[in-house]
Amino acid sequence: TFSTAAREVHASANGHLLVKWAGPIVGASEGLFNHPADVAVGPNGTVYVADTQNHRVQRFDANGNFLGQWGRQGSNPGEFRGPTGIAVDGEGRVYVADTENHRVQVFGATGEPVRQWGSRGSARGQFNTPKGVAVDGEGRVYVADTNNHRIQVFDRAGVQLASWGGFGGGQQEGLFQFPEDVAITPEGRAVVVDSGNHRLQVFGRDGVFVGVVGRSGADPGQFVLPKSVAVDASGRLVVSDSGNRRIQVLGAL
Repeated sequence: TFSTAAREVHASANGHLLVKWAGPIVGASEGLFNHPADVAVGPNGTVYVADTQNHRVQRFDANGNFLGQWGRQGSNPGEFRGPTGIAVDGEGRVYVADTENHRVQVFGATGEPVRQWGSRGSARGQFNTPKGVAVDGEGRVYVADTNNHRIQVFDRAGVQLASWGGFGGGQQEGLFQFPEDVAITPEGRAVVVDSGNHRLQVFGRDGVFVGVVGRSGADPGQFVLPKSVAVDASGRLVVSDSGNRRIQVLGAL
């Protein structure tokens, strides 16, 4: 599942179109989008979309039928400014990287506010334009703290458990240049989209560097400004290779 400027697209592992909805019209009505940035699927199959420039979350069934929405532009609980990342845990709670409010918000399955944490800054537990969020099988929340060039890890209550990274260009291990997204493999490894370095980096749950996938280029397995990553049940990586205008599916790590 991936997003374009005004629609959602579902494809098989081989890239065959399964279903799409909305678009190409940009709009703010129910079921329309304005630059949706991320998609997550709940344990019951509900599809949640971070409808970024409409400052809301919309939810659908697997066939694209509209189920509901929440949010509007603002900074109060349940409001958003450019939400970019979205994830759902095993109990159906929805985690949103509320990017321009520099925080994470957590909701029930139909949008009831549960909690939030974060503010703008670079101190422990603060964010600068976070764009990606993921939740592992034990409930740890991973946030791509994009303009702080780091990954922060929290428990469900928003207490920081770990942080790693820092600014670094080129091929330096464990450093980032604008990490845009993070996803968790079935084995619990964190896969980070190191967008400005045109690669993915892989870490253990303790933040220890494991390896690199890709480099700058247009050949298979290479990237130009990748934006997002998802991991399927078998561990394959699905990467939005933005600068090359394509989706790449890579084998399990």
